[in-house]
Amino acid sequence: AYFQTGQLPWEGPEVYYDCLTRGGRTFIDTRRMLRSVGFGLADPRLLKDVIKRKYGKPVFKLDYLLNDVVKRIKPLRYDRLEEREGSQDLHVVASGLVSEKSVALNRKDGNWGDINELTECMWASMLLPGIAGPPVSIKKGGNFLYLLDGSIVPTTPSVPTTLLVGEETFGNDAKGRGEPMCDALLYEPIPYRSAIKDGCTHILVCRTKPDGGNVCGKPSLFERLIVRRFWVRKTKLKRMFKFVSRMMHKKIYAEDIIYLNEKTAETRDWRE
Repeated sequence: AYFQTGQLPWEGPEVYYDCLTRGGRTFIDTRRMLRSVGFGLADPRLLKDVIKRKYGKPVFKLDYLLNDVVKRIKPLRYDRLEEREGSQDLHVVASGLVSEKSVALNRKDGNWGDINELTECMWASMLLPGIAGPPVSIKKGGNFLYLLDGSIVPTTPSVPTTLLVGEETFGNDAKGRGEPMCDALLYEPIPYRSAIKDGCTHILVCRTKPDGGNVCGKPSLFERLIVRRFWVRKTKLKRMFKFVSRMMHKKIYAEDIIYLNEKTAETRDWRE
């Protein structure tokens, strides 16, 4: 987003090496980790949190990043995003937990209309299941599935944008809200597929990890406890629990790495 608004080389990178590294417990609070694995009662400091909050306070506090940093400390120039709409659109990829697919959120499809709605979409896109709070429900837009009275139907102009999630999924608090979403890592860990689907012919992928690592390693006991608590006990999405437990999201990531490496090795003229 900062790249698209032209706020480089300063404001954008400074979020990572200046704001987040100095955030301390304002950004990451490891004292809440026991709650994430289901042992909140073992720490007397978390007793009040266990009683009052279904998901518990997050370990990974996106509120600091998306409200304090993006809106105040290193404010994102939302007006510039609006100016470039149509010629250079911003897409935010997240994982739909009802439609069970990746969703490319954008302004053109009506997913946001101001900075607050944009950061809500960003929140969904980077919400790590189990340690960053409850799923985010996106309430606007016509580019993903809506759940109406327990049945999934494609969104069309004749279908209202009100989503009714059954009590067996997220309880009464979710009624009338949009599709619950989490981090894109579940269905599109490297967000190039949405670009291809959108008609892009030339794609630059910037990876943060080099080749050579094991991308399909088995989860630790700690990770398995977080997964079970979040998907089974809290969201009650057992299909998602099976998907994550079988490491299907890591399989998608491995396939992406192989595919991108093959395409990178091609020698055809880039102008073709």
